[in-house]
Amino acid sequence: MSISTTCHRSPLSRIPGLRIEDHEAEKANLALIVDKYKESFTSLPQEKGWLGETLYMYEGYWYPAITFFSVATVMASQDILQAKPTDIYLVTQPKSGTTWIKALAFAIVNRTRYNNKSHTTHPLLTINPHECVPFIENEILRSKPTYIDSNSTRLFASHMPYTSLPQSILDSDCRIVYMCRRHIKLIISIIFII
Repeated sequence: MSISTTCHRSPLSRIPGLRIEDHEAEKANLALIVDKYKESFTSLPQEKGWLGETLYMYEGYWYPAITFFSVATVMASQDILQAKPTDIYLVTQPKSGTTWIKALAFAIVNRTRYNNKSHTTHPLLTINPHECVPFIENEILRSKPTYIDSNSTRLFASHMPYTSLPQSILDSDCRIVYMCRRHIKLIISIIFII
């Protein structure tokens, strides 16, 4: 059983790439999701976190209750997200090089998309990699998630452990890029689910 926590955002942290008015809508959607799943997660084992917030153990990992990445958003992601075989999911632990792997994967997936355009308009030069590759835990909070109408290869990130990923991801033929940091070495494993 793991004692690591995935808590790394305050309840008021903004989701990258959102305008202020969209952020208010996301906070309202978060409140709805917390209300919907509150009965499920309040019965889970709980401990006080080092910042004084209550953490809940869900599927072997500790999550906060009311943040943009929380036990409620993980449960909602498991219920809502429908993976496609062409999807690519970047699964990382917090503080293990997530921004770097997002930028690298975005550049590889979109290497021909921006060839004929000015180099100064490339998304990685104008916006943060977190805006180019959204977290699935945050996508369920959006009024119009990017995963709804996409026909091309969809690229998403997650801090969920493998055992907590939505079942549709595990059952589909999508690719999962898993990166973890152990001790001093950075280990990158690419897993193709067949």
